[in-house]
Amino acid sequence: MKTPRKTVGDHLYVAALLPFDQHMKVDEGAYRRFLQYFIKNEKFVRAGGGLCINPEAGEIFYLTRQEKRRVLEVAMEEAHGKLPIIAGTWAMTTDEQVETAKDCKTLGVDGIFVTPPGGAQDVTSCWDADNYPEIWLDQIIAQSNGKICRGVSGFLNDLRTLPHPPTLGLLTGNIRLGAEIKLRHYGLWDFFKTGGFADDHEDRNHIAAATLERGRRVLGKNLRLEEIVVVGDTPFDIRCGKFIGAKVLAVATGGAKLDELKRHQPDWAVEDLTRVSAREVCDQR
Repeated sequence: MKTPRKTVGDHLYVAALLPFDQHMKVDEGAYRRFLQYFIKNEKFVRAGGGLCINPEAGEIFYLTRQEKRRVLEVAMEEAHGKLPIIAGTWAMTTDEQVETAKDCKTLGVDGIFVTPPGGAQDVTSCWDADNYPEIWLDQIIAQSNGKICRGVSGFLNDLRTLPHPPTLGLLTGNIRLGAEIKLRHYGLWDFFKTGGFADDHEDRNHIAAATLERGRRVLGKNLRLEEIVVVGDTPFDIRCGKFIGAKVLAVATGGAKLDELKRHQPDWAVEDLTRVSAREVCDQR
């Protein structure tokens, strides 16, 4: 029985070689024939095969940005819609990698294969993506179509203007530096005075407990549980809020539907943050 593949990661990718002619120029004809070998290979297709174009190996070190883009254009012409395609973004500098990531997005690849820039050899020699997320997050953000969810900015600003505004903490499964990079990109980082992160624990419930303890230290008082509201968009967020005894505002702007969130019995459940006011939530704490 064939296993359904739901994401771009549920495939087996081959790193596509790149043929050159006698003048050391990319041989587009040979490259197209090489790609067709995989496209027409029924066994490869049935096994969930995909193509990794411009991988971080071999010829990529000698290609200009324009050449990398052209190689990807050829691959998309031949294989797009027939096999999943991910594309490498390697370059010597972070700036060029970001621009290469934008090229990948423009051409419509299914995903990108991200590595640190060549100039970061001190990191790449023993690369730890958890400790050095800044190496790759800027590339991912550059080609992301993410945006601030409906109502978030207004809700945060309304909280700030309350007569007694609450202290905001960020509770997330991201590591702290990764969360900061992403939220600064959207202009939201400075709203938060404290938080809990994957650096604290791998389990979200215990991240919530770390957030609570850190919040008590920041405020210099022993917070009562009825003074705390956890806002989230998944059943995991509801669960971790209940784990620490907090009230929970569930918002259906993530992957979970409103009915699914309601089944986990949060204190509030709304389609988005335009459906509830900051004053309403704070008055009920």
